Amino acid sequence: MTYHQAVAAINNRQKFGIKPGLERITKLLSLLGNPQDQCEFIHIAGTNGKGSVAVMLQNILTASGKKTGLFTSPYVRSFTERFQIDGAEIDQGELATLTQEILPFADQIPELTEFELITAIAFLWFTRRGCDVTVLETGLGGRLDSTNVIKPPLAAVITPVSMDHMDVLGNTLEQIAREKCGIIKRGGLVICSAGQPFQVQAVIAQTAAQTNSRLITLSENEITDVSLQLDKTSLTITGLPVSVPLAGRFQITNIQTAVSTALALGIPPDAITKGLRQARHPARFELLHTNPVVILDGAHNQGGALALKETLAALAPGKKITAIMGMLKDKDTETITSILCPLFDQVFCTQPNHPRALAKEALHALCVRYCKSEALNQQQALKSAFAQTQKDGLLLVCGSLYLCADLRVPLTKSAQPRQK
Repeated sequence: MTYHQAVAAINNRQKFGIKPGLERITKLLSLLGNPQDQCEFIHIAGTNGKGSVAVMLQNILTASGKKTGLFTSPYVRSFTERFQIDGAEIDQGELATLTQEILPFADQIPELTEFELITAIAFLWFTRRGCDVTVLETGLGGRLDSTNVIKPPLAAVITPVSMDHMDVLGNTLEQIAREKCGIIKRGGLVICSAGQPFQVQAVIAQTAAQTNSRLITLSENEITDVSLQLDKTSLTITGLPVSVPLAGRFQITNIQTAVSTALALGIPPDAITKGLRQARHPARFELLHTNPVVILDGAHNQGGALALKETLAALAPGKKITAIMGMLKDKDTETITSILCPLFDQVFCTQPNHPRALAKEALHALCVRYCKSEALNQQQALKSAFAQTQKDGLLLVCGSLYLCADLRVPLTKSAQPRQK
C-alpha cells in the first residue's frame, strides 16, 4: 500500500460521518492488543485553544528530555501533521504500513469512522515508537470521543469552552461542558483554563469533585508583562517570563494553560521556556506576509471569532481588512459572520475543499449584510483579494481551518503580490 492509497482508504470512511461513541474504537483497539494501555497521556478537551496548548506542551515535554507524541486534528500543511513525535511528523511510508496492518481489523467493525481509524493508527504508532508521554487532543467533545479510551491521564486539560457542535454536544454551555469534562477520570489532575464562563467553571468543579480529582483553576491575575506582536507573544506567568512565536490575544490563555500544566507535572522552568520558544502552530493567527500583512486564522466558532476580533483590534488597529472567508455548513455561520464581517472593508466568499463546505453563495448572502461581499472560487478569491489589499492593509483568510489548509501553500509561495 502506498501513502496515497492509505490516505484514500482513511478518507473513504468519511462516508460514515461523525458517530460519537466508544464501542467501535474499543473493539478495534482490542483486536490490536490495546496499544493505548501502554502509553502515558496528557488529554486535552475544549472548544478553542486545544491545538495550540497541545503543540506548546509537546515542545515543552520534548525540551525536558521526554520522547513526546502529539495527536491533533485537523491538519493544515499535510495529513501526516496529525501524528508527531518530538515535532517530527510520521513518515509517509510508516503511515501506509500501519494503515495496511489495521485495515483488515477495521473492516470487521461496521461503520468504523475516519477519526476512529486515525486514532487507532496514532495509538499503535506512539506505543511502538516507545513514547514517554503523548499529548492527545480530542476530536469532538470528550466523553464519547474516540480518544477517551485511555487510562487516567497525567493531566486532563479543559481549554476555553464555548458554543460549537451543538447538534452533537448540546444546546447549552452546561451540556457542552459536561461532554468536555468526560475526559476527567477518577483521582486525576485537572487544569481549567482561565476565563471560562461561570456555567462551564461550575461543571468542571463539580466533575472534579465527583471524581476526587485535583483541580487547578487558572486566573488571569497570574499573568503580567504582556507584550503582543504580529509574530510573537511575551508574558510572565507566576513569575516565569516566557516568549512564544504565536500571535494573538487569545494565545495568552493558551500559553498560561500550557505553562501551568507543565509546572503542575514538575517540568523544570528552563525546559518550559526553551520549549515555548520552539512552538509553531499553522493557521492560528499565522503571519505569512508583512507587505501587505497576510494572516491565516482558522477560527470557526463563536469563541474563536470573538478572539480573532479582539486580536485584530489589538494588533491591527485602523488597518483596512480584506478577507477571504469560507466555512462549513454545520457551523454557526450567522453568529460568526455577524462578529467578523463588520470588521472587513471587503470579503471574498469561497468554499473549503471539504464535503461539509457551505456554498459560497450562501455565505455571501450572510456577509453582504455587513460589508461588501462577492462569491468566487478559491483561485479567483486569491487574485481579487491581493488586488484589493493595499500595501498598508491586511489580508485575512478565515472561517475554517480547512480553507486555511487549501490556501496556505499558494499564499506562502506567492512573492510580492500586486498592490495598490
